[in-house]
Amino acid sequence: MSNFPALIVWAGLSVVAVIGTGFIGAFNIKERVATTALVSGASAGILCGFTVSVTAGLGVAAGIMLLISILMGYEG
Repeated sequence: MSNFPALIVWAGLSVVAVIGTGFIGAFNIKERVATTALVSGASAGILCGFTVSVTAGLGVAAGIMLLISILMGYEG
């Protein structure tokens, strides 16, 4: 069983990242996706590494989100 408070915190941080990048008008859609994936992946990695009894799902999510942010990249 996973640690549900850690999952809720991760989901909350991801939603805050989506809302935050939505308010930044200078970002295009590719940069918004990359920034959101970077914040979500970093928060998943932090919660996976520092929270006891969290399943490996957060670690896998961190890797996937960080890979998405690297692949999407920034345009300049």
